[in-house]
Amino acid sequence: MTLSSSDVATGIAALSISGITIKDLHTMPEQVNARETPILFPSPDGFISGGTSEPNTGPVTFGTASTRYWIVDRTYTYVYLHAVVGSERGLYLSLIQDQ
Repeated sequence: MTLSSSDVATGIAALSISGITIKDLHTMPEQVNARETPILFPSPDGFISGGTSEPNTGPVTFGTASTRYWIVDRTYTYVYLHAVVGSERGLYLSLIQDQ
């Protein structure tokens, strides 16, 4: 069995969070416009960290190290963008409304 980071990212992208667009590794945006927010996508700088694993040696696990359950410690970092900075401020809001 393998632990595919691409499969994990695709699984996270398949989640449904009301009002939020979730992207996977293959659909990460290079830039985000205000109309595309809120959006959640894998961090372009260090999506995966950690990666230690060891066989579980607890009392409920039987068999050799190659056949028993393993504990995997891995962190996936995502970026969440909710709105353009300053979009709720008076000057910025008035500039948008004038367009």
